Amino acid sequence: MFWLISITLLAAAGLMLAWPLLARGSQWRAFGLAVLLTLPLGGALLYREAGTPNALDLQPAGTESADFDALADDLRNRLSERPEDLEGWLLLGRSLKSLQRFAEAREALETAYRIAPENPLVMVELAEARLFASGQQTLGDDSRDLLQAALAQDPGLQKGVWLLGIDAAQRGDDATAVEYWQRLLELLGPDSEVAPAVREQISLARTRLGETAEAASVEASAWAGIEVTVGLSDTAAAALPAPLPDAAVLFV
Repeated sequence: MFWLISITLLAAAGLMLAWPLLARGSQWRAFGLAVLLTLPLGGALLYREAGTPNALDLQPAGTESADFDALADDLRNRLSERPEDLEGWLLLGRSLKSLQRFAEAREALETAYRIAPENPLVMVELAEARLFASGQQTLGDDSRDLLQAALAQDPGLQKGVWLLGIDAAQRGDDATAVEYWQRLLELLGPDSEVAPAVREQISLARTRLGETAEAASVEASAWAGIEVTVGLSDTAAAALPAPLPDAAVLFV
C-alpha cells in the first residue's frame, strides 16, 4: 500500500511538471514523457537505495524485547547440548543481565565460573550478577573477594574497579571508593564518555569526606613560605624621587 500511494503521488507530481511540455509541440512531447516516467520511478528507486524501507515493517512496541527473550532462551537450549561451552555461558549470562533476568543470569555465570574458575572476566561478570540478583546495594564477602582476585590477575578490568568503588562507597568507605575511581579514570583515559560520571562520583565522595575544606586547611598549614631579600642598585636608588619605605610593596 505504501509503495502504491508513493508512486501515485510521484506520478501526479510528474504530470503537473510534464503537462506544460506535453501541451506544446511534438519537439517537447518526448521530453515531457521522460519527466512523467522518470520522476515516480526515480523517486521509488532513490527511496529503496537511500531511504529506510525496513521502517515499513516496524513491529509493535515490546516485540523487540520479546525477540531478545526468545533468543536468550534459544541460546540456553543450545547450551544444554554443549554444557562446557564457556563463551556461550558467558554470553547467555550477559544477555540475561541486560534483560534484567538477574537470577537466571547468575545461574548461567555460575556455570561459566565452574568451567573456568580462574577466568578474571567470568569472575567480574559473576560478581555483578550476584549483586543484581541479591537486590542489595553492597557486595557479599564472596563477591568482593572474587572481584579482588580478578583484578589481581587483570588490573585493567574496568567494570571490576567500578564495582569495588561502588561497594566501598555504599559501605561508607569513601576514601577507598575514591582510590578505586581514581584508578578507573586512569584506565578510561581523558576522552572517555564515562569519565565525567566517574569524576562526579569522586567529587561526591570527597565532599562526604569533607576533603574540600580540609585539604585547603592542610595545604595552608603546610605552606611555610620562603624569605627573599630585594635590593636596588645605587644607580636605581639615586633615580628615585624619594627613598622607598621598608614596607614597600613589590609587584612581580
